[in-house]
Amino acid sequence: MTEANRDRLRRLLKAGFGVALVVTLYFAFQLGQTAFHWDQARNRQDLEPRMTPRYVAHTRRVPPEVIGAALGLSPDAPPRRMTLREVAALRGVPVEELMRALDAAISTYREAQR
Repeated sequence: MTEANRDRLRRLLKAGFGVALVVTLYFAFQLGQTAFHWDQARNRQDLEPRMTPRYVAHTRRVPPEVIGAALGLSPDAPPRRMTLREVAALRGVPVEELMRALDAAISTYREAQR
């Protein structure tokens, strides 16, 4: 292999490494953005009847006691995996009314934290 060929090979390897580095940084940046926005998207998700009180407390970053009190759940009762729809049926109220009360309780808690 001549000196000119070695020099050309070195330049190609350096260019290839540079391209690989740029591509890697691009995908790492995309991954970071997706992870950051995914967490924020969960917090903006509207309440749905299929959600459990524990999920609502976790995604809204509100203590479970606040959610339990808003839903009229006894803190002494053993925890059950009930959806908001099931809680509404248990209380005998429409699920939309229950979700409005839950939204109000979350808003009140956040205002008190400011």
